[in-house]
Amino acid sequence: MKPIHCCLVVLIVCSCLHAGDDSSKPGFRNYSPAAESLVNKMVETMATCKSYSDDAVIQYKSSSQFFRMDDMPVSVSFVRNGRFKFKSSQFEVYADGKELTVYDVTIRRYTVKPVEKEFTKQVRPFISSFMPGMTPADLLVAADARKSMARAVRDMELTGYEEIDGFRCGRLDGYLDTTVMSFGNKSSKNIPVSIWVDMVKHLLRRIEIDQSAGKDDDSAGWPGAADLKIVLDVKNARLNGKIDVDTFKFDPPSSARKVDRFYTMNFMGAAGGASQFEMSGKKVPEFNLETTSGARLSDRELLGKVSVLVFLPNMPGVTGQMVSRLTEKATDLADSGLQIIVVWPSGDSDSLSDDLAELGENVTFVLDADSELTDAFPGEVWSKGIVLVGKDGVVQGKYPTFLNDQSMDTFKADVATLSEGKSLESAEEMSEDQRKEAVAQRSSRFFGEVADEVNEGAIVEAWSVTVETSGRSFSMSTGGATSDDRGFWVRTRKGVSLIGFDGQVVQEIAFQDFTAGNSMGWERFVVGQFRGRTGVVLMNEVPGDEEASPGWRPPRGAMFTAFDGSGNQLWELEVEANNQQIPQQVGLGNLDGRDSDELVFFHQGSLWIVDERGEVVSRRACGGWVSWLTIDDRDGNQRDEIYVGTNTGVARYDYKP
Repeated sequence: MKPIHCCLVVLIVCSCLHAGDDSSKPGFRNYSPAAESLVNKMVETMATCKSYSDDAVIQYKSSSQFFRMDDMPVSVSFVRNGRFKFKSSQFEVYADGKELTVYDVTIRRYTVKPVEKEFTKQVRPFISSFMPGMTPADLLVAADARKSMARAVRDMELTGYEEIDGFRCGRLDGYLDTTVMSFGNKSSKNIPVSIWVDMVKHLLRRIEIDQSAGKDDDSAGWPGAADLKIVLDVKNARLNGKIDVDTFKFDPPSSARKVDRFYTMNFMGAAGGASQFEMSGKKVPEFNLETTSGARLSDRELLGKVSVLVFLPNMPGVTGQMVSRLTEKATDLADSGLQIIVVWPSGDSDSLSDDLAELGENVTFVLDADSELTDAFPGEVWSKGIVLVGKDGVVQGKYPTFLNDQSMDTFKADVATLSEGKSLESAEEMSEDQRKEAVAQRSSRFFGEVADEVNEGAIVEAWSVTVETSGRSFSMSTGGATSDDRGFWVRTRKGVSLIGFDGQVVQEIAFQDFTAGNSMGWERFVVGQFRGRTGVVLMNEVPGDEEASPGWRPPRGAMFTAFDGSGNQLWELEVEANNQQIPQQVGLGNLDGRDSDELVFFHQGSLWIVDERGEVVSRRACGGWVSWLTIDDRDGNQRDEIYVGTNTGVARYDYKP
């Protein structure tokens, strides 16, 4: 769907329901007299009420294959005086007038803080996270809802009367002014909107926004959606009624953990300010990189200026959107004295030539050919986001990858603070425990909706070890942790580590002078013996050049890289993809009884055997599709056998050089 329009659903209802006492009357944009009269009556009703409560649900109605969220309604309940409840698939937010409780569903964390005088700013990031660019919280305590209506909707007319949930309502039809309300790019058309207002109590009862678009309409960078309508029904609006305060209280699950702030991986710009980052409070690492203009830029040139490092992920579609978004905001940001540095984790800028043409002289584009600067910042290349750096070269925190109109305000405020030579709260350096917590929370974001717990106390955690994943694989896979008689080998950001059965780190192998060439794709590793010492073979997907569908490029092949126990590279072997497939089953074993293991994998319908030098010494067709592969000495002859399971059965193979 096109997120450019989604932001207006709750936005309009909030602006209508939370009017204040401001008596100014801004001119509506071409409203008919009847429409203006009905809107004014609704605003006056809300301005004079002493108490108010409601229960609104946002739903989607669409036959689009690109966007179906009919089963993911979002509920909003709020009253005056700082009472608020918001529930989505990601957040539960409760404010009872005294405390604000936020529960992050996906990672089972919550925060509790006092309700501020203008608590709109406190709840804004969580409501905004529901859809990119969504900023209804800014209007929860709007001084005059007419200002919001006049800004968002034009050409409003009273077109008739309909019954909504038993209430006789006037139907107002108009258009959302997409030159004012936008997400990044400007829409190619205005969006029809209908509003139903109770003719007796003058309360809002329904909003419907028609987002239906043609297949070729991708003005916001998203595929068009056919027959898509966003409907908000206000089910339980009432004035001066008794408010059940328990509605706005929240007791988090016993398994939830309380933290004050954490590093967020939100892509869409919902964060209300700079987040604490694993590099917060530390100096930017030394670097000296080539720019696309042929000059060079070093870390010394960050001193004396407020700078921002924008880490571009090498992901189809996303890079272009980020550059386009940055181009739109670059001039405005540069005028505020901000030095903008875009970091591309490659020495090749040819693939970005069209996107780079959009960037003006306000942006410096550096080529991080060996990904040294990129890898110096912990986390995945696509989740580093926008890193703020103060005049002293110290990292202040980070913003999410995309900045929307709402988060841009807080971003510019943070830049102004840094321009005065001050530091941000997010610049506090993390303790080791906080850093581990940040790593765990970032990784946990991939769970999505977490299942309800059942008798959770019966499962007792004996120990846990936080492992920083490599950041080069989009799936954040540990490579399918392998085990031996000492413990479990897992993939880490620097290499691989052996975690003993007691939870202690037994051995660490850091890969020397090695950077995986792919930031999005399949990764797997196996551990064995090379001439009596521990050895590792890592397999990375090699991405192709052609994009088959949004966000995915069929692989060109796979690269095997072997390392000894000190992390030094022994050899490399690249194999071509077959029917868009790369090796799925990989193992190491002593097949010939000598002092080094051989690499075994299934690819192109065959079993492959590779020796300690990286040379293919044998290949044999293997019928069926291999779903599992085990290498072990089950007959006790000091030579490992190869056991494979296929869709046709189980087979054993012996290697006889």
